[in-house]
Amino acid sequence: MTPADMVLYLAHRIAPEGRADWLNAMEAEYQALETGRLRWALGCVAVALGWRVARDGLYAALLCAATWFVSRDPLFVYEAKLIPQELLSFGLNPVLVHLTVICVLLGAYRPRQIVLVSFVLVTAKHLYGLYVWYVVWPREFGDEMGPLWPFLQRLNIMNAHFLIGVWAQLGACFTGGFIGRALAYRFRPSLRSGKASGQ
Repeated sequence: MTPADMVLYLAHRIAPEGRADWLNAMEAEYQALETGRLRWALGCVAVALGWRVARDGLYAALLCAATWFVSRDPLFVYEAKLIPQELLSFGLNPVLVHLTVICVLLGAYRPRQIVLVSFVLVTAKHLYGLYVWYVVWPREFGDEMGPLWPFLQRLNIMNAHFLIGVWAQLGACFTGGFIGRALAYRFRPSLRSGKASGQ
């Protein structure tokens, strides 16, 4: 497979559903070319990217905004002060509430993407947390931090609080996402009939 072949394959992967006829026509033209195949394939990728952005640009922007929000969670400190300690102890953590609400909205908008979105949100949140722990806080507080992540030295199944938190956040995402998915299928009949197969 030549580099031009790989670029044309990329165009097939990027293009949204419903563009198969155009891609097949462009591939037939590509096969007929003796020179300039790479430029032709790059042009196909550019067109496919334009279609993909037009179709998924808003969703990508919403997902980026949601990822930024849950990673930094600017409302967490204020809400944690307002929620009674009994409810916090019971599990009404602002982070879980935010993840649930965000995934209800994203699940209602794109119900078939919610499992992937759940993993993206939780992974991004904890990657940012690792960055803060290992880069930001040591830079600001230096030796006052003490040893980082001391609980890793004594981590086992009975005290894996961090891991339990991750699973709780995934559970909140799945719960919200599938609620949004149910609402989408309830109020958007085109999803049930299969007309919006890309949603």
